[in-house]
Amino acid sequence: GGVYEIDVRREHAATLTATSSTDTSGLIVVRATIEGAGKHDLSLRAENLRITDAASATVDLRAQGREAVTWHASIIDPSTPWVAVVLKDGTISGHVELSGVGPASH
Repeated sequence: GGVYEIDVRREHAATLTATSSTDTSGLIVVRATIEGAGKHDLSLRAENLRITDAASATVDLRAQGREAVTWHASIIDPSTPWVAVVLKDGTISGHVELSGVGPASH
């Protein structure tokens, strides 16, 4: 068992997705997309990443909308995997986890 928090109010319903990629300069790019309704806070928590942007952002989807938030980060220790978690409204409910490794060394 556990404790779960579910917001079923239509004006707050939103779906969160996220992807990661590496840009040409070697930075990790995390892009979160939220679709639905209401005002939401998105935040990025990371291990082995140094985030270069503000760690959180507020989006207002109004009655029905879609917004994207992008973060850039550098890998602190390329020999260790990194982990990033995107949170919606400061809760673990509906979060998205991403992970990766640094560039291969030869």
